[in-house]
Amino acid sequence: MKFFVLSDKPDVYLGMRLAGMDGAVVENRTEALDKIREIVAAKEVGILLITGELMDQCEPELTAIRRDNRLPVMTRISDRSGESATKGLERYVHESLGINL
Repeated sequence: MKFFVLSDKPDVYLGMRLAGMDGAVVENRTEALDKIREIVAAKEVGILLITGELMDQCEPELTAIRRDNRLPVMTRISDRSGESATKGLERYVHESLGINL
């Protein structure tokens, strides 16, 4: 399984790239959704890491993509602003499993 990082911040992408992950920087919601659909269709990525602000912008579509596809697992990562991923992860677990943390 491959990891892939999708970011709206070049510094996040660069950091993950230095750690050996593939990724992309997108500038807006439309580019992000196009890239996510491309990743889902390719079926090569197991875990898709998405920066928080980008994930918030794409949330309705991400919910539909998660519902229709087992992979990739999509999770929120924080950028330099230090945003917490806890709320996004709790929401994802609730949507996926119906369990409140």
